[in-house]
Amino acid sequence: MSSIKEQLTNYARLLLQEGVNLQKGQTLVINVDVENYTFAELVTKEAYKLQAANVIINWRHTPISKERLLHAPESTLKEVDPWVPAYYKTYIDKKAAFLSLISADPKALQGVDSKRVTLQSSARNTAIPFYHKAIMESAVTWCVAA
Repeated sequence: MSSIKEQLTNYARLLLQEGVNLQKGQTLVINVDVENYTFAELVTKEAYKLQAANVIINWRHTPISKERLLHAPESTLKEVDPWVPAYYKTYIDKKAAFLSLISADPKALQGVDSKRVTLQSSARNTAIPFYHKAIMESAVTWCVAA
C-alpha cells in the first residue's frame, strides 16, 4: 500500500502530465487556496522535475475574500486592480499552463449578498476577457482539479 504522500505525488504528476500537459520550458500558473499550501508545494516540486521554466502561485483565501464581499463599498467591488489584467496577459502571452486547484466549501460565502458576488465577478470578467477566450479556445492548456 502506498503512502498518502506517494498518492498525492502521483496525483500531482497526473495533473501536470495529463491535466495541463506541461512541457519542458513552459511556465505553470497555479491558482490555489492558501490552506492547500502543502499540495501546492508538491505540485511545484513535480513541475520543476518535469523541467518547468517557472511556477507562479496565485494564492487565494476565501475568508479574506468573504470579508471584502461583505464590507467593501460597491464601487470597490466594481473595480479590478490594474495588475490583474496585466498578470493574466503576461502568462497568456507566455503560453503558460494554468492549473486551478479547488477545495470549495459550499458554505464559504454564506451570508454574502449574491448581488455583491455578481458585481465583483462581472468586473473581473470584463477586465480579463482575453483570458477567458484563451481558456475556452484552448489557446493555453488548463485544468481545474480538486
